[in-house]
Amino acid sequence: MLCCFLSGAVFSLPYFFEKLFPFTFLGLFCFFWLLKLEALEKKQFRGMLCFFLGFYLCLCTWFLAMYPLSAFGFSPVQAGLVIGFCCLFVPLKMALQHAFFLWLGRFLPENPYLRAAGYGCLWVAAELSLHLGILAFPWGTVALSQTGFSPLIGTVSLFGSEWVALFAVTVCALAVEAVKSKEQRMALATSACFILPLMAGYLLAMFPGNTQPATVPVAVLQGNISTEEKWGENVSREIFETYVAMTEEAAEKGAKVILLPETAVPVRFNENGVLHETFGEIAKKHNCTIVMGIFRKEGQASYNSLIAIDPKGALSTVYDKRHPVPFGEYMPMGELLGSLFPALKELNPEGALTVGDSPIYIENGDYRIGCYICFDSVFGGHEGASCGADFTVVVTNDGWFGDSAALGQHLRHAKLRAIESGRSLLRAANTGISAVVDKDGSLLAHSSPMKKEILYGEMPLYEKGTLYGLMGDVIPLGCVLYLAILFGYKILKKRNKKEI
Repeated sequence: MLCCFLSGAVFSLPYFFEKLFPFTFLGLFCFFWLLKLEALEKKQFRGMLCFFLGFYLCLCTWFLAMYPLSAFGFSPVQAGLVIGFCCLFVPLKMALQHAFFLWLGRFLPENPYLRAAGYGCLWVAAELSLHLGILAFPWGTVALSQTGFSPLIGTVSLFGSEWVALFAVTVCALAVEAVKSKEQRMALATSACFILPLMAGYLLAMFPGNTQPATVPVAVLQGNISTEEKWGENVSREIFETYVAMTEEAAEKGAKVILLPETAVPVRFNENGVLHETFGEIAKKHNCTIVMGIFRKEGQASYNSLIAIDPKGALSTVYDKRHPVPFGEYMPMGELLGSLFPALKELNPEGALTVGDSPIYIENGDYRIGCYICFDSVFGGHEGASCGADFTVVVTNDGWFGDSAALGQHLRHAKLRAIESGRSLLRAANTGISAVVDKDGSLLAHSSPMKKEILYGEMPLYEKGTLYGLMGDVIPLGCVLYLAILFGYKILKKRNKKEI
């Protein structure tokens, strides 16, 4: 069991160090090798659970950076309980969920090729399950570990992020079968499964298209206002003046698109209110578009939103955040947990947010802009890749996590969203890491974390979309269909034997 746990820990390394992407394959190879051992034959679920605990416990260590939550008046003991819950319960929930799906592999056919592909499909199903429920947290996808492996991650534009999990898991399961059986034919099949997709990735990188895209000068504002400062008393005016000064400076230096982070100024935004009028004047004066994260209310509902102000000072349509952060922006099982742990209510000083149902883009006279607010960018998916945006923006805070690994991992999700859509992406993070991301996931410019900075860059405007944007989630659907056929055939076969 210790070996399974350590294999999971090895599997987690690329999530902290992007260039260590080969350890994903090493961890997976060890995982499937261990499952073949006689000692684990009747203890497979326990072995799988140990592997995923090793992975998710390591992956979630950055929750420790939240301690001591002093901005919300927590005592050291209360903060310790909250952080302990995040560091232990969240990995346990994810590990159990993931182990259950892989445990279903015991019902796969004995044919090594069908079995290896089945494990790949089960892993995809497990990752999809992490998108569901009130505690959805799809943070540890295999694709996230491969953003440093250009040939492979480039194929996300063809088939989406889930494809990377299907590829890596199937190849590693096949490789174990090939080594165990020592069959030359299986070794050749494994090599082909590994090499052919990478060749496709190389070809995509070598032939990106013949047309040179137009570019637009952009600026991303990183105010570096800590969580303690942002939610302190009587600081909204100072924060407002900070972002006004930074926006003026960026506009004077020629930026035509300026992006502010999530809920940049912690006050309610109203049409023709102070925020609109002030930033609208800057947009009109310098003929630029200003995109900003805002708080807004509509009746009794509160929203975390994105809005753009065009060069005429007019407002775009509004995007409302679709995935509020559990405990930070809404309270799952609020009445029960609020009565048991009253301090948890302090995590969300503005009250529970309403889940948005607006289109995944905003538009004005100049641009259609794809939108993700913080946690939204972790979910991604076909809708954002196919919305026909001119470019995409991600606004986030991330100040909760200091200078921990969470910042880099969250940035990598933005890279995946850019590759899926084939569009450039701007990312504004309150405390970093802010970035200008090209359609292949490469960073055209990026900021340093925990530093006040205006990030300048030239953002390409691409016209062509991606195959993934056109075809949609064929990989997840194909995986579900494949598993249904395999399990259905096995059930029918077993039933026929009983009848005989």
